[in-house]
Amino acid sequence: MNFPKTLLASVIALSLSACGGDSSSDNDATTPNETNITHVGKAADGYLQYANVCLDLNNNKSCDNEEPSAATDENGSFSLDVTQEQLDLHHLLVEVIANQTIDSDAPGVLLTKGYSLTAPGGSDFVSPISTFIQNQIEKGNSVEEAIQFVQAQLGTDLDITKDYIAEKQNTSLSDAEKAEFEKLHRVAQVTATILADKLDELKDSAAQNGISDKDLINVITEEVSNAASNIASSIQSSGDAFDVNNVASNVKNDHIEITSDNLQDKIDVNNADRDSKDASVAALAENGGLLWLGSETGNSPRLEYGVITMDRDNDVSEEIYFSNADFDGFDLQVSDSSVNLQRALVADGWVTADDTIVTIESRPDGTETLVTATRDLSLKASMKKVDVSGLNVKKILAKTADDAVWTSLYADTLDFPQSTYAYNLKIQPEIESYFTFNEGNWCTEEQKEERGGMCNSVAVETGVGPGAPATALEQIFKDVADGDVNATAIMAGISNGGILAEIVAGGVVNFYTWDYMNPVSDVVAIGHWEDMNSYGKVIRKVTAPEALMNRDDITWNNFNREDGTLYLTVVEGFVRVAGEVSLELEEEYVFGANTLQFLKDNLPKALTFNACLASLEDASYVLESGHTITYSAQKSVAWVNDGALTEYIETKEYMGNDFSWATAYNNVYDMPAWVAATNESLEKTRFKSHDADFTLLSMEDFYYDADYYYGAEGLNADGYFGGWGSLTATLPVKKSSSSKLLNYVYANSYEKVSLASIKNLNLNGGSFNELERNIISYSETFEGKESITVEAGTFDACRVTEKVFVGDLVDVNTRWYINRGYIKQEMAAPSWAPIYNREALYIPLLD
Repeated sequence: MNFPKTLLASVIALSLSACGGDSSSDNDATTPNETNITHVGKAADGYLQYANVCLDLNNNKSCDNEEPSAATDENGSFSLDVTQEQLDLHHLLVEVIANQTIDSDAPGVLLTKGYSLTAPGGSDFVSPISTFIQNQIEKGNSVEEAIQFVQAQLGTDLDITKDYIAEKQNTSLSDAEKAEFEKLHRVAQVTATILADKLDELKDSAAQNGISDKDLINVITEEVSNAASNIASSIQSSGDAFDVNNVASNVKNDHIEITSDNLQDKIDVNNADRDSKDASVAALAENGGLLWLGSETGNSPRLEYGVITMDRDNDVSEEIYFSNADFDGFDLQVSDSSVNLQRALVADGWVTADDTIVTIESRPDGTETLVTATRDLSLKASMKKVDVSGLNVKKILAKTADDAVWTSLYADTLDFPQSTYAYNLKIQPEIESYFTFNEGNWCTEEQKEERGGMCNSVAVETGVGPGAPATALEQIFKDVADGDVNATAIMAGISNGGILAEIVAGGVVNFYTWDYMNPVSDVVAIGHWEDMNSYGKVIRKVTAPEALMNRDDITWNNFNREDGTLYLTVVEGFVRVAGEVSLELEEEYVFGANTLQFLKDNLPKALTFNACLASLEDASYVLESGHTITYSAQKSVAWVNDGALTEYIETKEYMGNDFSWATAYNNVYDMPAWVAATNESLEKTRFKSHDADFTLLSMEDFYYDADYYYGAEGLNADGYFGGWGSLTATLPVKKSSSSKLLNYVYANSYEKVSLASIKNLNLNGGSFNELERNIISYSETFEGKESITVEAGTFDACRVTEKVFVGDLVDVNTRWYINRGYIKQEMAAPSWAPIYNREALYIPLLD
C-alpha cells in the first residue's frame, strides 16, 4: 500500500478554537447573558484593504446582514464584535470585492476579480494559507491535523498561521526563516490568483445551474488546496524568475481540473467527502478486506492493487497484484520475506527495516495504529466512510493513490452503483524521519566477507591498487587539505574514472576527478560536512554542490541527486553509505474489497492497442511483401503552391522484413550499434507521392522493426537520394510491452542525424560522433476504438495520436489503424505541414 514515507516536523501549537462542522444551522443570536468581545485580525494575500470580513454564523460562505462584520482598513486590519461562543463555533470569512478591494502587493490598484478566504474562528490572520487549513477542518480534521497536512503540502515546518508579511521582515529570524516566509507569501499570491480566476470563470455557469455560492466556493477551494504542493514546487523551481501570473497560469492549466462541464460532478464528490462518517480500518480489514489502488508510470506503466485483511487473531496479511505486460490480467506478487537487506536506525540500533503491517490496534483518541514488523515504523491511522453511490468513478479514483493510470481507463460517464462506499484514509508515521541503508548484494561472497557480511562499504584510497574497506570515519578524514589521493574516498563514478571526496577539518569537502592512474585533478567542486548524532550513533552528513550533481558524465552516484547529500556511519565495524528518509502525513481513498469486481468488470475490453487490433475483423491478416494501401491526401507546405492546400495520391507499399540500412557507409566509423545488430532484419515500407494526374513526384523509404523506428531516406522520382531523410542516432527508452495502454501518454525522445551529413562524411571519412544531432521529443497515446468511414469503406479502427515537440511548436498526428495499416490520418504540423490529411482509397483485400 502507498503508506507514507515522510512525516512533517512537529506542528507549532495553534492557539485557536474552531469547529469542523459544515451545517447550515440558523444564525447564533447573542443572548443577554453573553458578553461580547472584540476580535481583531488582518486579512491578506498582500494586506487586503476595503474587503468585507464576517463571522460566518450559518456557514454559507457569504457575509449576511445579521452576521458580525466589518471592512478592512488601509493595513488590512479588522475588528469584530462577537461572543466567545460564536468565535469558537464558526469560521472567519473574508470577501474580496471586485473593483473595491485593494491588495497592498499592488498599491492603489483595484482588484478586478472577487474571491473568498476563510480561517478558523479564533485566527488573527486570514489568508489563502489559512483557507487551506479551514478547508481541511471542514472535511473533519482537527486544527492540528489540518495544519500538519498543509505544512506537508507546502514542504515547511514553519508556523503557517502567522502573518507571513510581518514575519519575513522580522529581524529576530534567520535569513533562511525569512526566506521561507517570503515563499509562503508567494504561495498566497499564486493561490489568490487561481481562486479569483476560477471563481470568475465558473460563477455564471454555477448560477445558471442553481449551484449555491457555498458549494461553488467549497469545490474551488478544494481543487486549489489539492494543488498546494504543485504551487509550492513551481515557486521553488522558478527561483529569481518568479512571476505570480506565470506560476498561477501554469498550475491552473496543469493541475486544476474543474470546468463548467464537470462542475456538478466535482461538487457531488466534494460534498460526499464533507458528509463522511468515522470508520475503522480494523473493521474494514476484518469484514472482507481493505482495497487500495496504485500504479506505476513512465515508459512501462503498471496497474497495482492490494487487499489487506485481518483474521480473528488480529493478524494482518496483504496480497498485492500487478498487471501483466499485456494488461490482460493481474499477477499475485510473491516476495521472499527471508531476504530483507534494508536497515533502519531506531532506538534499538540498526535493525532490519520492515514496514509490513502485522496487526491493527485501537488508540485512546479513537484513531488506530497500523503496527509494523519494525515497531518504530508504525503508522497512526484515521478513516472516514464516504458514500459514493451514483458518483463519477473517475472523480473518485482521482482521490486514490493511483497516479492517473486506473483513472484514465474508465468511461467519463461511469458512476458507482448504489451502496458503494469509499474510505478516506489518513496515515501519519509515528516518527519524523530515520536513517537507513541497504546492505547490498552487488559484490562477490568473498568481498562481502571482507566487508563484514555486506557489500555496502567505503574504500579508503591510497593511490596504489584497490582501496581497503574503511573501518572508521577517521580513515577518510584530513586535518589539512593536500590534494593527494591518500585518505580520500570515491563517492561517484564518471566515464573515465571517479570523483574523490576529500573530507577536511572545519566542515570542508573538496572534490576531485581521478582516472585511477595519474595524480588527481585540481578541485572541481567544494562541498561541506557535519557530524550528527542519532540514537547514540555518529552520522556524518556530506553535501555536494548542485553543479557536481548535474555533471553529464556521472555513471553512478552515492549522493542523493535531489539534495546532494549522503551519510556515512559505522555499522558492524565498517563505514557504510546511508540515507535519510523523511516521513509525512498522507491521505488517500480506499475501498472495501467487494468494490474490486465492479472496477474490473468495467475496464474496457480492449485495454491496449494490440488488444484493439486483435478485436478487429481483419485480426487474422498477415502482412506480406507487395501489400499496398492507396490514399487520397491533402497537404499544405510552404514550398508547394505558396502553401495552398494541394491534392495528392499516395501509396504505402510493404517491402518485406529482411532489409539492412546504413551499412554501406564504410568510411564512417562509430556508427550506432543498431546498424550492425539489425543487419538483414529490418522491415521496410516505401511511400510514393503522386500529383492529381498520378505523376510520381517523390518516394521515401522507412526502416523499422517491432521495437523501434530507425529512420527514413527521401528519394527523387528517379530513385536517387533526394537530399532529405534522417537516421536515429540514439534509440528511445524501450517499453516493457510493445503495446500501448489506453489513454496513457507515452513520452520519449531520441536523437537523429541527417542523412545528407552522413553521406558527406562518408566521402572523406570520419566518426559518426562528429555529426550534429537533433533531439526529438514526442509522445504517443492509444485513444480507443472508433468506427471510421473512408473511401475504402467503413471500419472499426484503433486511434493513436502522436505529438512531436519542436521548440514551442507541437506537431499533432492522429491515425486510425486496422491490421492492414492506417486508413486515415489527420495531421496539424506547424513546424512543416500545417495540414496533412490522408484517407484510404484502396486497401489489401482479406482472403
